[in-house]
Amino acid sequence: MGAIDDARDLQQQTTQNNRARILAETDGGHAGPTGYTTDFTASGIGGLDGLRAMVEHADPSALDTVAGHWTSVSKALSAVQTDFQTHTSAALENWTGAAADGFAARAQQLHASLGNGAQYAQNTSTGVAAASAALKTAKQNMPTAPSEWQQFSRKMTSESGDQQFEADLRNGISRSAALKLDGGQLSAMEERHQQAIVVMQTLEGEYHSAAKTIGPAPNKPVGGETVWPPPPATVKHSPVTGTDGEPVAGPNSAGPLRLAQDGTPDRGGSADGFVPGQGRTRL
Repeated sequence: MGAIDDARDLQQQTTQNNRARILAETDGGHAGPTGYTTDFTASGIGGLDGLRAMVEHADPSALDTVAGHWTSVSKALSAVQTDFQTHTSAALENWTGAAADGFAARAQQLHASLGNGAQYAQNTSTGVAAASAALKTAKQNMPTAPSEWQQFSRKMTSESGDQQFEADLRNGISRSAALKLDGGQLSAMEERHQQAIVVMQTLEGEYHSAAKTIGPAPNKPVGGETVWPPPPATVKHSPVTGTDGEPVAGPNSAGPLRLAQDGTPDRGGSADGFVPGQGRTRL
């Protein structure tokens, strides 16, 4: 057994030599995802097999399909917004007076509503696509059960228990950092189990970020509300652009509808956009 003892000693020495380096690379072991709402360490999860089952049959391509549908919705709304801008400008080309002013004001509100709707759709697409990417990564990183030889080899070399691993966790070191530090001391099966926990905790964090990107649904319209839906609370995509390639503005994120006198989206003029009645015969 001398060779096995030598191998065990070498493994333990290597672990100690790497400890300071790993701690330095992980901000003292505190780097990593936090704020989990699911206890992936619970015994009721079913260990490694239970964690693997959580993603085994999940289909990222289905999420990609959903994201694509929402992108199509966003593009369709943006196209309608652009067409609406063009045709509204044409309608106001030779129309002035109080009625024209009222029409232009209402057109601005509808223009803003279309832009806001496109933003909601694009946010949803971006969030669902991010969830799909996270799921793909989780499926790729999810460990398999170790072979019987791997379990035997670990038992005969570096396996010494989980005392140090659990102590590092209690001291606030992240699970991923603790695995780098102490994983070789765990049984081969338990190391894979802990790796699977890290995969699922990371996936949960990514899902949480994706949900924030999608954002909450808009409140139902109330009486007197002129622009619905309101702008998303957080917009994480490029703003909707008009036919001139510039961001479309409106109330909050949608900005003023620029209506040119030639029936096309304004490429200049005042910051307030078209003012009905300038240089025309009032009806």
